[in-house]
Amino acid sequence: MLAGNSAFDAFGSSWEFDYQRNDWGVQTVHPFKNGHCVITLHRNSLGLDTPARWLEIGYGGGTLSNLVHTPAYTNVFPLVSGASYHVKTAVDAGGGVSIFLNSLLVASGAIATARAIDFNVNTNEDYPGSSVWDTRQFTGTSFPTNWQKGYAGLILEPVDTGSNRVSSLKYLPGF
Repeated sequence: MLAGNSAFDAFGSSWEFDYQRNDWGVQTVHPFKNGHCVITLHRNSLGLDTPARWLEIGYGGGTLSNLVHTPAYTNVFPLVSGASYHVKTAVDAGGGVSIFLNSLLVASGAIATARAIDFNVNTNEDYPGSSVWDTRQFTGTSFPTNWQKGYAGLILEPVDTGSNRVSSLKYLPGF
């Protein structure tokens, strides 16, 4: 899913959704200044990245050290297969990042700069979390190879053996 927003520099952005998983994870892509940041939610971890190319993080866990866990983190992680979680990720205009699960602040962080993400994946390229079932390239008219300033997205990682479900999806340009 993609959402456009022309005023994110002044107001920040947030993704909010209900999530149930029993295989891989989910990534929320937030616009920030002239680029994007990616928050990765997996069974055992949270990551925060500002890659130039998506394949730098792929379906891996992301950079764990860019987030600080709160005491509530241990009340939520590891995520239970099949359990439902209400997720909210937010990036404010100053670069402050916050991640909530079931209304509990589980992690926070900060970003200073970001670049527009290139989502092209060539057939000879490998990336974290890749498997024999992966499609090597994002395609489609509504999924630009180079995301423009102001676009946001939500990526459900490929399901090899189970399922990932998202419902009640909301994107807010400003919060």
